[in-house]
Formats: sequence, C-alpha cells, structure tokens
Amino acid sequence: MNEFDFHLGRLLDDAAAEYRPVPDVQRLQRQLATHRRRGAAIVLGVAAGLALVGGTALAYSVQQADAPRLQPADHSPTVTSAKPSKPPFGTDTTTPSSEPVKDTSPTETAAPSSEVAVQPPATAPKATAPKTTQPKTTEPKPTEPTVSVPDTVAWSVFQMYGSCDSTPPFDVFYGTATPGVRITVESAWGFADGTADEHGNWEIRIEFPDSPVGEPFRVGVRYEGVLTKFWFTRLPAV
Repeated sequence: MNEFDFHLGRLLDDAAAEYRPVPDVQRLQRQLATHRRRGAAIVLGVAAGLALVGGTALAYSVQQADAPRLQPADHSPTVTSAKPSKPPFGTDTTTPSSEPVKDTSPTETAAPSSEVAVQPPATAPKATAPKTTQPKTTEPKPTEPTVSVPDTVAWSVFQMYGSCDSTPPFDVFYGTATPGVRITVESAWGFADGTADEHGNWEIRIEFPDSPVGEPFRVGVRYEGVLTKFWFTRLPAV
C-alpha cells in the first residue's frame, strides 16, 4: 500500500465516521406507492391476459364440439343407363299417359243480350236567375207637430169693450181656461158660449140687438160654476 492509498482510505474512513444518514420519509412513501401501483397494474394485466386466453380456449372447444363431423366420400362408380336407340320411321312411340285428356271442344258462350239498359237522359238543372227585388221607396209620412196639452190652466176672463154704438151692439170676452172646458156668456139681452182651445185660450163674441140705449146692464161669464160679472152700455148710433 502506497502513501496515496493510505491517505485516501483515511479520508474515506473519516467521511464515513462523520456521515449521519437521515431517512427521507415522504420520498420513501412516494416510491413505495409508485411500486405498489406498478405491481397492481402488472397483476391486473396478467389477470386480463389469463381471462382472454381462457375465454378463447373455451370458445374453441365449444365450436369444435358443435361442428358436424366429416363423412367419408362415396367413391362407388355411377351407373348410367344406355340411351335408347331411335325407333324406325312409322312406329308409334307414344305411350298412354295416366293424365286426364283435356277437353278442347269449344265452350259455349252465352249470346249477348240484345236488351240494353237505357238510362234516362241527364237533364241539366235549369239556371234560375236570382230575383232582383227593388227596394220599396216609402215616403215619410208627414208628422204633425205634437202639441203638449196642459192638464189644467189657470182661469182668467177679460172684457174687450164694455160699450158699443154699432148695430147690433156687441162685446168680446176672452181669457184662459182648462182646454176643452165650456164657458158661457149670458145677460138679459143676449147669450153666447164657447170652449177653450188646446192651449187653454178662449174668446167669445156676444151681441145685444134688443138692449136699451144708454142703460147699463149686467153681463155674466160662467166657468165651472164660477160667475164673473161685467157691465155693458149700448151707445146711440152715430
């Protein structure tokens, strides 16, 4: 051993004495898990291969059991009958067959009937033009204006002259009353009557041919039992 080897061995011994190995737990766990996964994959691959091989063998055995067995070929010679020779001319070579003979007699067909069904001629429907109706012109009836008739009108009476010089002398009384009610004008020298119109207006003319000149006398206007008195005087004629 030379000096170099001695010093090298001493250095290695010192290094070995100084080295304190610390195990890496996580690295060891990762390596162990990797080896386990690889082992499981190898086991699964082997199991799949065995299953494939077993299935193939089973299928082949079943196919061989179900396949029909080959029969040996029959090599016996085929016997062919000799063709019959052509019969001489004039000989009947037809043999009666057991099939029934077809009847070739003409079949009787029924004569066509001379009667022809005659259909009635089709008549086209008559085209009827629609009736045109003229609108009726109705003239509007003239309507008279309706007049509202009052049920009751207040009673009133008036004298127009009070005296007269004509021959014969006369006077006029007018006013309002219920439509259709009778009004009378009476005196010792004359009489007259009338009715109120649809609007309740009335007018009565009374004459006094035999009345005295210059002497006033009473003239009464009667309406539904009510008497209204007036004076009248005949004047001398001019």
